[in-house]
Amino acid sequence: MKIHTFESFSMLWESNGSAIAEIIGDSSVNLYSPLVPSAMVSYPSLNKVGWSTFDLLNAAKKESRVNPNVNLVFVCIGSNDGGYIPTTALKKAASELRVQLSRIFPNAEFIVVKGGWGWGGLSIYDSQTEPTELNNYYNQVWKEAGFKVMGRSQGFSEQHHTTRSPGIASQAKDIENIIRGSQGLYKEDISKMDQIENPGGYQAKPEDIESFYDVIQNAINDRITVSQETYGTFQYNPLVQRVQIALEFLGFGLPRFGADGLYGPETASSVEKFKRSSGIQGSGSEIDFGTLISLFGQLKDNGFDQEELDKAWSGSADLLSAVDITGGDGDYIYYLQHQQGVAGASGLVKAAAGEGKLHPATRANNGRYLVSNMPDKGIANQISQAIQSNDDQRAAILFLNYWANFWKDKRSKALAAINDSKNSEAKEAIESIQTPIPKEFLITVAFIESGLNPKAGNSNYKGLFAITDTNLKKQVPNGDIYNAKDNTFAAVKGMEQGIRDFERMAGSALAAFKSDVGANIA
Repeated sequence: MKIHTFESFSMLWESNGSAIAEIIGDSSVNLYSPLVPSAMVSYPSLNKVGWSTFDLLNAAKKESRVNPNVNLVFVCIGSNDGGYIPTTALKKAASELRVQLSRIFPNAEFIVVKGGWGWGGLSIYDSQTEPTELNNYYNQVWKEAGFKVMGRSQGFSEQHHTTRSPGIASQAKDIENIIRGSQGLYKEDISKMDQIENPGGYQAKPEDIESFYDVIQNAINDRITVSQETYGTFQYNPLVQRVQIALEFLGFGLPRFGADGLYGPETASSVEKFKRSSGIQGSGSEIDFGTLISLFGQLKDNGFDQEELDKAWSGSADLLSAVDITGGDGDYIYYLQHQQGVAGASGLVKAAAGEGKLHPATRANNGRYLVSNMPDKGIANQISQAIQSNDDQRAAILFLNYWANFWKDKRSKALAAINDSKNSEAKEAIESIQTPIPKEFLITVAFIESGLNPKAGNSNYKGLFAITDTNLKKQVPNGDIYNAKDNTFAAVKGMEQGIRDFERMAGSALAAFKSDVGANIA
């Protein structure tokens, strides 16, 4: 499990390699697309020469396709907005655009590409020194609407920019580097990450605590506001993680998930309690200017320092929302969560370890649901008889041993089948998903549930990972359950949460299986 240091942070996608990026907006899209090979231009409805913010907003309102796999969206806009004048109407349109783009790209960070000046209606800015008006426009319109803004502009040109413009070339390089995770946007220092693979082995340094306070101070200076995210759209935010650590230090605990950098309901509840306790004006759970000012002051007043930062790391280490799957053939334990549900799988593990009984739903009708899909009817009957005799431990051990052998066989076949050309769609979908769950595990699950066929299914469970329409819509509202990438995204997000819940619920009983995954537990 890795704990983020506070000297530098990465976006969620950076720890998994290059981002999936999209470019939208005005004529600049045509300039960047040939210069940024890592970016896609797959939404023609969101690109047009001469567009203003209002034009892009109207187009976004009409766009129905949703792509949850995009991590970064670069928005080329500004030079057609009437000379960089930050009007009230523009500010409102930018805020509305942020909402629409969040609907289309629910898991993306939005970055505005700063335009240039010197031609046409922008010839009034004839100096080669960047106009103050340009920066004011991007800060007051786009930053305040919640967009990130690239630091470098397109620069000055006596005519409209081309791909040969030095400013365009420099910006294109910046965009490519950001997509590849080597520049900007919470750039990560991998060497520091490696030092604290084991959280207990890392101690805060002076620069850590300085950076901790700096990010809060910068957010105050920039008037940054952060709102609670909805399930399925969580994205790591270093400011949120700092706020979470501050809340825990000040007594507003996060007992379930800790300081994971994701703004969910638990964090929202703690923020609300903090705001009420501190007499901060305004309602709700929004992390706003007043919240950050008060947090900053109370941290300083109460002596939050390097030692306290060490405690915060240690206290949150076991609560971070990482997925800790046992390697090799022991993965079958985690597949049970997907097959039997969190409560059912936890009951099986606890019963096998002699720490409890099977879940009532598992025991129902002598384990009928538990054994209904088992090809080996001899073992199935033994399990049913054990449940009937109230010997839950024997029933659980029989079932787990059966699944250990079943998984091992399917895993071997799945890893051989995934490279078959007929399974290329499944392979591409699984390889594209960004998750801490091992890809070999996902390949095996998909092989068991659909034979790696994205079009498989019945009236209830459909697609590559055999999920329901309801589960798909939770993650990809306008997705296609038979689309391999949509199906994989929805299934994996459900598995991530399920595995986290399973590990908490199974507790110490699960440790026995992790300690020797190859052993016969009978």
